[in-house]
Amino acid sequence: MPRSLLALALSTAVWTAPALADEDRPQHFDAIEPKSLQEALSYFTVYSEALEALLDKDQLSGADMTRIHEMSYTLENALGKMRDELANTAEALEAVHLASERVDEDTVRRQGTAFLKAARQFSK
Repeated sequence: MPRSLLALALSTAVWTAPALADEDRPQHFDAIEPKSLQEALSYFTVYSEALEALLDKDQLSGADMTRIHEMSYTLENALGKMRDELANTAEALEAVHLASERVDEDTVRRQGTAFLKAARQFSK
């Protein structure tokens, strides 16, 4: 995944729209729930490309709008998984930071290894 796309995904992942209970809203769709960060990144890429293809059209049909609505659920799930994984990565880095201030080598090594393992998932 290009770094610019990943940066956009991560910056977008920090917000989530509140779910509004409104009977006038369109029906909800089942969405794919990623089980791993790699699945989330894959769904994010594929569904973003599909959304881009639809948005490139001069005019969106009712079917296009329904498809976009349906795809948004999987995109939201992918962003949620990415947000969660990024939060875990940030926690490991913070543990490294604090442990390095205390010269706690065991924690630096353990949490540093956890951070690097998580970070590599984002840089592939």
